[in-house]
Amino acid sequence: MMSIKSSTILLLIGIFIYMLVINLLSPMFADDYNYSFMWDKSKRIENIVDVLRSQYIHYFEWGGRSVSHTIGQILLMTNNGVSSTLNAIVFTFFIYLLYRHSQGIQLKYQSVTILLLIFFFCWTSFPSFGETNVWLIGSVNYLWTSVFILLFLLPFRNKLLGSEVKDSFVSRVSMLVLGVLAGWSNENTALSTLIILSIFIIYFYVKKRLDIWMITGSGGSLIGFLFLILAPGNLVRANQQGKADDYSFALYHIKIPAMMTLKIMLYQTPLWIALFLFVGIIFMHIKKAAPGFTFMVFMKENRTDVVYSILFIWISILNNIIMFVSPYFPFRAGFGSSMFLMIGVVSLLRINAVRNAFINKKMIYSAALSLLLVVSMSAVFIKYAQLKHENQSRIAFIEENLKKGNDTLTVSAFSIDYNNPLESYLSHVFVSDIGKDSTRWPNNVYSQYYGLKSINLE
Repeated sequence: MMSIKSSTILLLIGIFIYMLVINLLSPMFADDYNYSFMWDKSKRIENIVDVLRSQYIHYFEWGGRSVSHTIGQILLMTNNGVSSTLNAIVFTFFIYLLYRHSQGIQLKYQSVTILLLIFFFCWTSFPSFGETNVWLIGSVNYLWTSVFILLFLLPFRNKLLGSEVKDSFVSRVSMLVLGVLAGWSNENTALSTLIILSIFIIYFYVKKRLDIWMITGSGGSLIGFLFLILAPGNLVRANQQGKADDYSFALYHIKIPAMMTLKIMLYQTPLWIALFLFVGIIFMHIKKAAPGFTFMVFMKENRTDVVYSILFIWISILNNIIMFVSPYFPFRAGFGSSMFLMIGVVSLLRINAVRNAFINKKMIYSAALSLLLVVSMSAVFIKYAQLKHENQSRIAFIEENLKKGNDTLTVSAFSIDYNNPLESYLSHVFVSDIGKDSTRWPNNVYSQYYGLKSINLE
């Protein structure tokens, strides 16, 4: 009979293989072409020096997400096999880190069922899954930076549960570096991380358990965040883009972000349902318990887990509210919200009453989750295979015409409409095609990449 440990490893390998396959099938889109060049578009990126020079220009002319875009430009210098493999590894590691933050323990007995649940929630409750986990530039902005954040916060989680982290020169420097990477990620999630960090620091200070590595890590995260938000390019980009013709404070900082927040929370429905079920189990457990076992007794026994869960659920909502400040709130910006909500909800499985209720029916839950995942993942795979075929046909058409000396081309659009949730399977399949105007972005950078004079859709 297969051991729990073996089945857990097989599940992680299965997740890696699937993510690798759809990464390999996914074509380059939009900013993938953009970041294949120096930011001034003077030439293609060829080495690390080019990447650093490009990001220096980018920092002063466009934005402060230097960490993610540096990784993105390095990956774009490699081939599709290398970048796809690395992205699949990072996603699999992300699943593992979500487990560690929610359960606070290494992979062990019964972990395979909880890992499956975590992957199911990632698959069903993360906005714009294809855009933030598969598309190269999208993944380095959201998936990769979230891994830095979770890695950075993990020692705090471990110490909270009594696992001491040795306060040494190595741990202090490591946390400083990780802090910079976590803070220099993306705006709303980095700020949410700083808030979580502040709460941890206050807690450990009050408990007289504050270590120097926490201070260096906090300093690093603040430095990274300041580099992110104070980039001169942020202001330059804002001035270039200007305000929408229909701009008003009420519309762009209240109504639109409120609607987007509701849309994100609606997409997180599986997580909210799980939360209500887990809370219901807790109250039923208290109600059916022996006389004298009150809510206060329950809280005394489970205070750390309950407060930790509430903290991350609250941060999940706050992560969206932060975006009310920005005049632009894309759906993908809900990635961090789903990540924090996932940790908050699944961490309730540390409470014995909830865990037992879940584990006692693990075969039923595992079978149901597996069936839903296999059906939906198969459908997404077919769509990506279709997209790969269409993209290969387009590239073959371009290369054939270039050989004939034709460098002004018109091509057919990809058959998958990303804005249609039925065709993109609720945004699991990411598509960002060129447009009908050959002079506008991304058509112009697409033409430059393939050596064309111009290209547009028919």
